[in-house]
Amino acid sequence: MKGSSCPPDQYEYNGLCCNLCPEGKYVSTYCDNKTVTKCQICPHNTYMKEKNGLHSCLPCTQCDVKSHQRELIACKAHSDRKCTCEVGYYCKYMDHESHESCQHCKQVTTCQPGQGVFAKSTSSTDTECRSCELGTFNSKTDYQTPCYNHTRCEELGRYLVTPGTPSADAVCGELLRPCHWISAGLGVCLVLAVLISIGFLYWVVKRKQKPGSVTVSPYSDNPQVLPPDLIHLQTYTHKDELCTEQDDCRLECDGITMTTMTMSQIDSHSAAREMCGAMSVLHSEPQEDEWPGS
Repeated sequence: MKGSSCPPDQYEYNGLCCNLCPEGKYVSTYCDNKTVTKCQICPHNTYMKEKNGLHSCLPCTQCDVKSHQRELIACKAHSDRKCTCEVGYYCKYMDHESHESCQHCKQVTTCQPGQGVFAKSTSSTDTECRSCELGTFNSKTDYQTPCYNHTRCEELGRYLVTPGTPSADAVCGELLRPCHWISAGLGVCLVLAVLISIGFLYWVVKRKQKPGSVTVSPYSDNPQVLPPDLIHLQTYTHKDELCTEQDDCRLECDGITMTTMTMSQIDSHSAAREMCGAMSVLHSEPQEDEWPGS
């Protein structure tokens, strides 16, 4: 086909419009009046990323090891090789055409002691360092270590020997001894327990040794009413013997002998007899809180 201009999918050669080769191929034989364009695949380490009428493919980009570059994506017939930076470097300038391959790598910034890595470097950004805040530190010089908290010796049960700084951790010493106030508190509790025990035992002994009180009252035909459980405890003991002037008049009640009066206090023999016969000895009434079951 002759003409001064060709459609988008054709190219002009010797006044003829020839078909373009697809991406990944180049023109091995141009078209003429008898044949169409013949295409071949790009050889190794070359590429062609779009339709073309070129007689050869483009050479792939070479990653410069001396410039700290490394291959990121391998070269293919339809795409160029892409390079990136080695570890510890970042890309300062990207390829202006593709914006995918790095042209210049630069070493990342290292943070000094007393500083920590706030943001790690990437393939296209540098390290960001910041000073360690109060209570944190970093003693290394690199581009990876952040600021760490100081060791809290008290939480480990150890003495603090050297406080931490922005560039050094705290130094801990030996294990802490048991607190003296704990020992003192235990001693006080032990003494109080002993005193309370002694006081309780003393109270029990005194209660058992306390003699029962005795009430002397005239004889009555109507004895006082006691609780049913204690009626059997009531005992009467009468002393019918004559009191003489040489002997005191004594009363017995459940084995307890009590002197009540002497002959000098009695006007006559008969009065003493009536008195001795009429007197009775009773146990004191139990208090309500001493009743069984109360």
